[in-house]
Amino acid sequence: MDKQILIKGLGEKLRSTRRERNLTQQQLGDLSDLSYKYVGEIERAEKNPSIDVLNRIADALKVDLLELLDLIPPKTGSKEEEAKETQIAKIEKVLKNLDLDQLEKVLRIARIISEK
Repeated sequence: MDKQILIKGLGEKLRSTRRERNLTQQQLGDLSDLSYKYVGEIERAEKNPSIDVLNRIADALKVDLLELLDLIPPKTGSKEEEAKETQIAKIEKVLKNLDLDQLEKVLRIARIISEK
């Protein structure tokens, strides 16, 4: 895979994770002992951060480094497709915290909704 595509995917994952935690670039920079400008450059795929920097960012975001590296594919679709993918990612995060019984209930509800 092209290096620039990976860097762009990392930037998008960083931005989405930061926003999920309601942090500004300044706040994330302060928590990870980095410049907010550098955080922005990573998010915009202008910089290729080291593993050490990524580990500091992951610690500041309170996520495992491997979760941060679970990259979002670069955006290539329409605004509606992007919004749909964002909603699916949010649903996945909620579902991961449910037990099996709760997941079965959600599946039944989803099937009912999708039949309409």
